[in-house]
Amino acid sequence: MSQRFWTFLFFSFLWASISAAQDTLVVDKIAAVVGREVITLSELNLQTQLYLTQTGQPPTDSAAVAALQKKLLDQMVTDQLLLQQAARDSNLKVTPAEVNAAAEEQLARVKSQFPTPAAFAAQLAREGLSERELIKRYRETVKGELLKQRLIASRLSKVTVADFEVRKFHSEYKDSLPQSSKQVRLFQILLPVEPAAATLDSLKAKSEAVLAEIKAGLDFGEAAQHYSEDPSAERGGDIGSYGRGELVPEFERAAFGAKAGEPIGPVKTVFGFHLIKVLSNDGRKIHTQHILFGLHPSAADSARVSRLADSLITLLKSSASFADLAKSFSADEESKKAGGDLGWFEIPQINPALQPDVDSMKVGDYRAVTSPAGVHLLYLSDLKEPHILSMESDWDAIKEMARRKKTEKLVADWVEELKKKTYVDVRY
Repeated sequence: MSQRFWTFLFFSFLWASISAAQDTLVVDKIAAVVGREVITLSELNLQTQLYLTQTGQPPTDSAAVAALQKKLLDQMVTDQLLLQQAARDSNLKVTPAEVNAAAEEQLARVKSQFPTPAAFAAQLAREGLSERELIKRYRETVKGELLKQRLIASRLSKVTVADFEVRKFHSEYKDSLPQSSKQVRLFQILLPVEPAAATLDSLKAKSEAVLAEIKAGLDFGEAAQHYSEDPSAERGGDIGSYGRGELVPEFERAAFGAKAGEPIGPVKTVFGFHLIKVLSNDGRKIHTQHILFGLHPSAADSARVSRLADSLITLLKSSASFADLAKSFSADEESKKAGGDLGWFEIPQINPALQPDVDSMKVGDYRAVTSPAGVHLLYLSDLKEPHILSMESDWDAIKEMARRKKTEKLVADWVEELKKKTYVDVRY
C-alpha cells in the first residue's frame, strides 16, 4: 500500500494547517503535472504535514524537508499514474458496498487511535466535522485506492518465485530480516446485526409513504434532501453514472429495469431501503438519484445477535463443526467457503476493533467480538510467538517476502513505462 494512501487515510488529515516548519512554503502553485491532472504545492504540503504528524519525527533542517517532499511528490506522481491507468481499464470494478466496507474499516482504525469515543468526538467537533462527513471523505478516497490496488493485483497476480529465488533472497537479506511479530490463525463466523422484522416493516412503510408523496407531485430531489440518509442527499440524491457490476446487485437490477423519470421502490439492499429515479439509461450505464432509508439496528437487535453468538459457542464447545456452522450462519461469503478460515495474521494486520480481544486469546479459545460489521465469532486455532525468521520454520513467510521484493521491482519498472507514455512534468 502506498505511503500516500496510508497517510491520507490516517485521521491526521484533520490537522490540515501546515506546521511552523512549513510556513515559508508557497501554496497553490503547481508541483507536478501528470497527464491532464495537476498536483498542487498545497497538496504536497498537506501530504508532508500528514507524514510528519503520523511519524512524529520532524526533519532537522530545510534540506531534510526538501528531501522528504521530493520523496512524497515522487509517490504522488506514481499514484496518479496508476489511478489514471485504472480509470482506463474497463475490467476493473469497485462496488459501493466494497467502498463502504473499506471506509468503515478505516473509520474503526481511526477511532482506535483515540483513548475514548468522547476524545474522538471532541476532535471532530474541534475540526467542525461530523462522523458522517468524515466517512464521506473516506469513501471518496478509498474508491480510487481500491481501483489502484486491483490494477496492480491484475498485473501481478501470476508473479511467482522459485525455490532458488527464495534461497537467494534469504542469503542476501538474512541479516536484515525483521523479527516475526506474534501471528495467529483465525476462523470466523460473521453475524450481522440487522433490525428486527417489525423495524424493517416500519422502515419499508415510511419509504412507501415518501414514494406516494413523490408520485403525488413532490420533487424527487427535494424529497432526497429531506429524507435520505446517504451523503448524496445534498445533491438531491444524485449518485452519478454507473455501469453494470458497479452497484449492489439489488439496486442495479431494479435501476436497469426501470423507466427513465419514473420513481420506483422501495428496493432493499444491505444499506437499507432505496427509492430510485433513473435519469438516463443507455443499456450500459445508468444515471440515477436515490433516497436511502438506512438500517439502524437497536440495542435489542444487538443483544439478540449476541445471544445467537453465545449459543453457537456453546455448540462449538460441545464438538459441533466450526466449518458447518460457518457455512450455515456466516455473512462473510469468502471465508464461509473455507469453513470460516481467515488464515494467518500478524496482530497489527487485524481490524482494530478486534485486535485487543484477539491479542488476549489463547489457542483453542472462542470469543464473540463486536465491530461495525456485526458480531464476529472468532476461533484461534494456532499461534506463533515473536521469533527470528528462519528457513526451517518460516519458509512461507520468507517466500512471500521474496515475492513482494520481486513484485516491487516489477511495479517500479511498469511505472517507468507509464511515465514514458504519459506527460509528466515535475516542477518542484
